[in-house]
Amino acid sequence: MLKLLPLLVGGMLLAACNPAQPADPAPATPPENTATSSTPQSGKVLADNTATPVPPSGAGVAPPRQLGSACGTLTADGLCNVEFGMTAEEARQAHKGELHRLGSAGAEPGECYYLGPEKDNYDIGYMIVGGTVQRIDVRAPGVATGEAVQVGMPAGEVEGIYPGLERQPNKYSDRDNLIIDLEGDAKLVMETDENGNIGAYRVGLEPAVDYVEGCA
Repeated sequence: MLKLLPLLVGGMLLAACNPAQPADPAPATPPENTATSSTPQSGKVLADNTATPVPPSGAGVAPPRQLGSACGTLTADGLCNVEFGMTAEEARQAHKGELHRLGSAGAEPGECYYLGPEKDNYDIGYMIVGGTVQRIDVRAPGVATGEAVQVGMPAGEVEGIYPGLERQPNKYSDRDNLIIDLEGDAKLVMETDENGNIGAYRVGLEPAVDYVEGCA
């Protein structure tokens, strides 16, 4: 019996120095902290209280060209906060963005000239006659009427939108202009191109809206 005692003691010491390894080691990141290390979802508030921006539904789609201004539609009252009857100075102050004198500098009393949001660009122009805004010309796509009509639209579609429009011969071509009387004293005149589309249009007050050659 005394001979077995040293063997038993040695076995106990050996067991104490070699503990069994656990079958499932604990995860390196505690479960309550895993949310902050994962990829944030769209619109989710992050740990530093900043939110991931949610892209709009139309992201990636280029907006229509606005011809140098962030304006809405051209109505019987005007465009981009500029209304018919405003003085040139009132128009400059009201417009969303700077308006530039188009053409030669200087303005004599009663003179006809244009202001525009882009220098030397007549794609959109505010006609000033006698010191006040009398009409607005649009010569490129990007600015529409309240009925969503704009340059480039087929004339046939416009006739469906304005069933009461009138046709008048164009002075310089065998094509007709499309004439629509708007609310108040304003009138819409649309010129068609050789492809049967709207090539340019203008909204304004008589007699300025009827000037065939603009300020020429």
